[in-house]
Amino acid sequence: EVPQSLDPLGADSVYESLPIRQVFEGLVATDAGLNIVPALAATWTISRDGRTYVLHLREGVRFHDSVPLAADDVVFTFERALRSDDPGNLARPYLSVLEGADAFAAGRTPGLAGVRALDGLTVQIQLARPYSCFLEVLAMAGLGVVPRHAFASTTAEGFGRAPVGTGPFRFQTWDDAHLVLARNTD
Repeated sequence: EVPQSLDPLGADSVYESLPIRQVFEGLVATDAGLNIVPALAATWTISRDGRTYVLHLREGVRFHDSVPLAADDVVFTFERALRSDDPGNLARPYLSVLEGADAFAAGRTPGLAGVRALDGLTVQIQLARPYSCFLEVLAMAGLGVVPRHAFASTTAEGFGRAPVGTGPFRFQTWDDAHLVLARNTD
């Protein structure tokens, strides 16, 4: 089977999620024992009431096009996941726990109240109610962080055919017979 897209929002099968996990990273990941481990977020804190997550992004991370990762890219990733009606978007139902998610997804508010950049490398996520599995949600392939700037010059379909991520491999070429990823030298 051939992947249809390398956009994290379409990661609804192993054929998409395997290469997507090579090109993109999430805020956290799971190790071989299914424990949550740091990925783009080096550290995080969770409030006592289980509703506020503050994630500190790793310094020096760059997208494959050399643009630095910023907290605003994380905000964009969540906004995009909530507004997408792609049937392969498996992350969207899990994000309904975010503060203001329903209003934002329906277009009733211009911004997502529950996810905001506190500074260039710090993101705050506010949940409407405690959700003990939320770190596992953050590890989903569909929430691989995408760069806001890449969508200024392409569509979601175009991005899915020539993705830009922060993962260990970068997209090189894709034709009917081959998908080629190259080692990320960073």
